[in-house]
Amino acid sequence: MSVDATAIFWFTIYKPWLWAGPIMVVVVIILLYYEMGVSALIGAAFIPVFGVVQYKMTDVLARLKNLIMKTSDTRLKKINELLQGMKLLMLCAWEEMFCSSVEKVREQQVKLMMKSGAYMIVGMSTAKTLNAIVTLISFVSYSLLNPHPLTPELAFVTLAFFAQLATPIFVFARSLHCKVKCSRTEHQLNAFL
Repeated sequence: MSVDATAIFWFTIYKPWLWAGPIMVVVVIILLYYEMGVSALIGAAFIPVFGVVQYKMTDVLARLKNLIMKTSDTRLKKINELLQGMKLLMLCAWEEMFCSSVEKVREQQVKLMMKSGAYMIVGMSTAKTLNAIVTLISFVSYSLLNPHPLTPELAFVTLAFFAQLATPIFVFARSLHCKVKCSRTEHQLNAFL
């Protein structure tokens, strides 16, 4: 139940980003277009690709977290079983067998946690490098397509605009994930009630 409440809590926090995020991205891209022209659109064309990657990463992370919770429940059940039958275990000398069973489940849980951590690192790295990649693509395309040189004035204004894209893109993917998780929670709660 606490997981369900947490899913609803996070969705209420991220819900405004479902409409505000895309609006912010569109406004910034329009401003970039006025500054850089077509080059801004070429760079911005990579944003949806990164958005899909971010969404897939959050989806994989959600599935891994569910698996981690299931293995954690299994481990806790085994430990509870071990504690409930402590006298019998000691009497029959089954401690080693039950300990190895708990250790196997714990190893599985740690592997899933490491995998989840690796996906989280890749997802965060992708989100943090998005601005640099999109900016670089825009600057290169501007240099190739435009007869005017890239001035520091234009470069710094463009960098400021691209910096404004980081938060809405990252948070929008997270808010979509929270929406999906909240929908699942809603179906589970409706079945329960």
